[in-house]
Amino acid sequence: MSASIFRRESIPRLLLLVLLITLSLYGIFQARNLLLGPIITINTPVEEYVSLETAHLTLSGTTRNISNISLNDSPIFITEEGTFSEELVLPPGYTIMTLSGSDRFGRSVDRRIIIYRTYGT
Repeated sequence: MSASIFRRESIPRLLLLVLLITLSLYGIFQARNLLLGPIITINTPVEEYVSLETAHLTLSGTTRNISNISLNDSPIFITEEGTFSEELVLPPGYTIMTLSGSDRFGRSVDRRIIIYRTYGT
């Protein structure tokens, strides 16, 4: 009789264990959106505090896991890929913009941008 590492009776248990591990990893992978929550990335302007000489600004970025998004409590639209772009006209002085998003589970995220537009332009 040759010595084997696995007995014939332990093979179904081993296969069941491999199946359970695979299903657990797949479940964690599919739950990643629930675990991460809503994400908003602002591409332009790059910094949170911006000083401008022009009145026009393009606010753009990307989102993930977002079902509702708004800029200063006004809804904005995102593409199917999760990108957004808003053309804004700024008054002279300070402007504080809050970009708010929430996912379908009620979790929310806010991004704030402070813009100073110089007078006389």
